[in-house]
Amino acid sequence: MRELMFKRALLVCFCAVNPLIANAEYRTKSVFDTDYKCAAAEEGGYNHTASGHKIGRYRPDTVFFLTHISNIRKETVLNIVGDAVAEHFNNDIAAMRAYVEDRYLEQEKFTDSLVAETGSFFIRKSSEDPAHQWMLGECKAYLSDGEGTVTCIESDEIFTLNMKTGRFSFAYLGSWHRENEADYYGDSSVFAFGKCEKYYR
Repeated sequence: MRELMFKRALLVCFCAVNPLIANAEYRTKSVFDTDYKCAAAEEGGYNHTASGHKIGRYRPDTVFFLTHISNIRKETVLNIVGDAVAEHFNNDIAAMRAYVEDRYLEQEKFTDSLVAETGSFFIRKSSEDPAHQWMLGECKAYLSDGEGTVTCIESDEIFTLNMKTGRFSFAYLGSWHRENEADYYGDSSVFAFGKCEKYYR
């Protein structure tokens, strides 16, 4: 539903975009431009059972990819804009990237050293299809006195990265609080933390 609503919004407003943008070089307006690969160093959580909640330590095998809007794959750009918008821009990928950023990135610049952005980063786990990365979670990025942070929230998951230290934290609520089937007491509640490295493709 979210994908359909976004594509409809794009179709409604794309005709107002200046076609001359197709002749312009695309440069991001975001104060960020880097992708990150984030690997968990430690994972743990609570297993929910009939006898209670049991804390455990898990194998740290979760990997996240945090992609900047200026670096999303061409196939992802095409998934966002759809055929009609692509045709309007004569399949000019630079023009479509500029268009996606114009429609998706929201920036609040309070001072030169304090900037807040929504839609400048997209997150996915290594097991998720990068072509649909833009649908997987809403990220908010902040630049404050030269230090950047990114927080992504998707349903009952939260991910936070400190760009200065490269450290991240992740938490998943699990599903103990939901109504469950007989003899099933919910998905485990998980937390993880580790390091992010700049990622170049």
